[in-house]
This record gives sequence, structure tokens and C-alpha cells, in this order.
Amino acid sequence: MNNNVQRVQLESEAGSQQARKRPRGTSRDRSSEEISEDEGYAYESDEVKLARSNVAPKKKTEKEKRPRTSNAEKASRQANFGSINNNTGRAVDNIQEMLKEFFQHQLRIEMQWRETTEKRAREREVFEQEWRSSMEKLERDRMMIEQSWREREEQRRTREETRAEKRDALLTTLLNKLIGENHP
Repeated sequence: MNNNVQRVQLESEAGSQQARKRPRGTSRDRSSEEISEDEGYAYESDEVKLARSNVAPKKKTEKEKRPRTSNAEKASRQANFGSINNNTGRAVDNIQEMLKEFFQHQLRIEMQWRETTEKRAREREVFEQEWRSSMEKLERDRMMIEQSWREREEQRRTREETRAEKRDALLTTLLNKLIGENHP
């Protein structure tokens, strides 16, 4: 039982030192052993974590911490780094292409907006012109109706005046006859 606790403590110390030394963002460079160790620590019990925190970490030399890498692995890593550079270059190109497409899309939208705005302005001008012409026509019609009313009113006045004059003349003659008959 004691051996198991010591073994877990030693493994946890080694794992915690590797976790502190290794940056979190470089998961590509980790070996499958390191990944399996990290996954194992994710499920540790509280007792193991407590034991690990109470024990002073052992210092290991740099050679013990990392296994030696062969030239083939180094070349492979450099090739991966080159492909990362290519990937970032492609990503930048993709971003530039996306931005270019976005700006073109924005220009198309702006052109459509301008066209619709100009179309609406033309439609509004046509509507206003039609409205003006209809108002002018209504005004002309009103003026013609008013003019015809004035003419009819003038004719009525003249007829009335003519009747009044005839009536006055008739009354005058009647009065003259009556006066003439009364004076012998």
C-alpha cells in the first residue's frame, strides 16, 4: 500500500513538473505518453492531489525529463513547422479572400441600395408630377365652373334688371293714364 502511494506521488510530481514546464498551447508536440499521463491525472482522487501537493518536487535534469529526439524526428518537426507556416500563409490568404468577398458584397449591397433609392426618387418625382398635373386640372375645372357660374349669375341679373325696367315702365304708364284721366 505504501509503495503504491509513493509511486503515485512520484508520478504526480513528474507530471506536475512537465505540466508547469510545457506551454498549454503546444499540444501538437506532445507524445502519446504525455497525453495519456495528462488524461490519467484528470481523474485523480482528492487524496492523491493532496499527497502530491505536500511532497516537495524532485529536480530532474533536462535529459531525464525529455527523451532524446532523433534527427528524423527533428526533420519531421521542422517539416511540420514549415507546413504550419504554409497553413498560416494559406489562412492569411483565406482571410484576405474573405475580406475581399465581404467588401465586394458590401459594394453590391450599396449599389443595390443606391439603385433602389434612385428608383424611389424617380417614382416619387413621377407621382409628384402626376399629382401636380391633376391638381392643375382640378384648379382649371374649378375656375371653369366658377366662370360659368359667374356668367349665369350675370345673365340672371340682366334678366332681373330688364324685368324691373319693364315693370317700372308699365307702372309709370299706368300712373300717367290714371293721372290723365283724373285731370280733364
